[in-house]
Amino acid sequence: MKPWLLHISTAQKVNYVAISRGEEEVLTQRLGTLNAAAYLHVAIQQGCKIVGASLKDFAAFCIHAGPGSFTGLRVGVSAAKALAFALKRPLIATTTFEIFLRFAKRYCTSQTTIVVFQHSYRDVYLMAAYDTQGTTVLAPQVIRLSQQPSFPIKDKCLLVGQVPPIWHNKGSLMPIEDLPISDWLQLDWERFQKKEFVNLITFEPFYLQPFIPKLRK
Repeated sequence: MKPWLLHISTAQKVNYVAISRGEEEVLTQRLGTLNAAAYLHVAIQQGCKIVGASLKDFAAFCIHAGPGSFTGLRVGVSAAKALAFALKRPLIATTTFEIFLRFAKRYCTSQTTIVVFQHSYRDVYLMAAYDTQGTTVLAPQVIRLSQQPSFPIKDKCLLVGQVPPIWHNKGSLMPIEDLPISDWLQLDWERFQKKEFVNLITFEPFYLQPFIPKLRK
């Protein structure tokens, strides 16, 4: 039997806890916009009960490492680190860019560049670009539409994710609003097989955007 993996995502508006056996999805709990700090550990306990596993049965813990909400990321990463440390298991981390890229590569035909977008807040988007082999063409960066940026890619593009409306005409559109669960779990499994683990002590979430506290009026 393939090993159990526990996957946690608190990086975006919708939170998830998923359990897989190898690359096969066994259970996914969509927590929606519920407060991650309040419901994450409850969801993990419920998931274990449903599939008939205990925390010590998991061979690794996997975290969706962002980019995303500062608070949400801290909650998810802290939980995954604590579980991995307490149970002496490895920690696997994947980013939204990597998950969206894996999803898009299956559908990329005539395009030479895959451009991945994630909406951050207001007119701010996160953007990265890759060739069809997954090599980085444009490193992850922040795009502010208020600054009227020019589109940085000249090649034929597949635009993936939450694409800014002003750039809808720059290539073939593949809108993605939610996390592609199967690609997320399979990417984690591939990293488990290759033993591509992160350092529990030094690992930090992929914020990209600096933390901006909300001041009460």
